[in-house]
Amino acid sequence: ESDALLSVFRDGKTDDELLAGPRMLLALDEWDDPIPGSTPEPGQDAPIERSLGTYLVDIDLWALSAFARFDPAWASIASEWRDIVENAVLESRLPLYASAYRSDTESYLAVTGGGVMSSVREQLEIAIHLAEVGVVHRDLLSFIRSALRDDKRLPSGWNPVTGSPSGQSAFSCDYALALILGRVAGDALLIESARDVMMRQYAGSQTSDIFGGWYRSGSTSFTYRLVAEDNTAVLLALR
Repeated sequence: ESDALLSVFRDGKTDDELLAGPRMLLALDEWDDPIPGSTPEPGQDAPIERSLGTYLVDIDLWALSAFARFDPAWASIASEWRDIVENAVLESRLPLYASAYRSDTESYLAVTGGGVMSSVREQLEIAIHLAEVGVVHRDLLSFIRSALRDDKRLPSGWNPVTGSPSGQSAFSCDYALALILGRVAGDALLIESARDVMMRQYAGSQTSDIFGGWYRSGSTSFTYRLVAEDNTAVLLALR
């Protein structure tokens, strides 16, 4: 496995085509003819930009470091990607990481997936990967901890340009990641805050059909859903 991956990283072949968010629209003079497909029709959203890049959340820095302990050829690769991920903090009003890195231009993609929001799950996973190799982004930890303590919730993401949060709340699996981040970073307050909010989504009533599970809101205000992703993540975080 290590040998197969080594050539991919060594030859810079980690990039793949991904959705890089809505295309920036340029102002046109009234006599200009836009390139077909470059501007939306009335009522349509902006076209989605595609780009080559590597999702930073997919870079397991601890694994790269482990490879380097057994094979010196991995040492420079592990160091390079640690620097890439560590330096991915956006120039934003919020302490967020870029979503992806483009190797050929040595540049970062702030958001991916066709939207304009930085995903809370992505931010937490990137921070965990860094903390596992000794790099702790204290500003991000403080930001997450304050949201958990003051708002008793995390949004599913934030707009890195405006700083506004998503209207949708995070799920139990996201709070589990926040708890894991606190544990890896040695932040007792983050652990406590994440656990408190996570337990708010626990079905504790013994008369409930979903007793003992962590739930999400259903399609109505009277229904709830049990999702394997949430419950698996919570159990891993609490073990």
